[in-house]
Amino acid sequence: MQNVLPVLNRSTTYLKVVVIVIGKRKKPFLKGEMVRLCYWNLNSKLRFLSVIQCKNISNIENGKQVIMLRTTYERKYYLNHLVKKDGFKLKLEQTAKTVLIPPQQVQESLKSTALQELSKSYNYGIQYTML
Repeated sequence: MQNVLPVLNRSTTYLKVVVIVIGKRKKPFLKGEMVRLCYWNLNSKLRFLSVIQCKNISNIENGKQVIMLRTTYERKYYLNHLVKKDGFKLKLEQTAKTVLIPPQQVQESLKSTALQELSKSYNYGIQYTML
């Protein structure tokens, strides 16, 4: 099984370049090498996001490496995936993006952080539908 390495430095909100600081390894990463980017929450399993290429690598003290990864990861698409997984329907058009919520899922929609982030940060509309 491959090692899972934590992302320690994610202070930037610009997600096109991800910076990872990792500890000493037997085989250090090389520039141009492909790396699997995963997400892990304490309440869920490890989720695969994408395979990305190492853009730049620099070594620091005690054998640690700082790796810059160029990625096409977009938070909006990940949130779309979570909203669909929760059972909500997305209506995506060129100018309007709407989440359709049936009456049975109203309470669940109030608890969904992904749905709230889509509506606040990405201007998704929320429409409560009737049967």
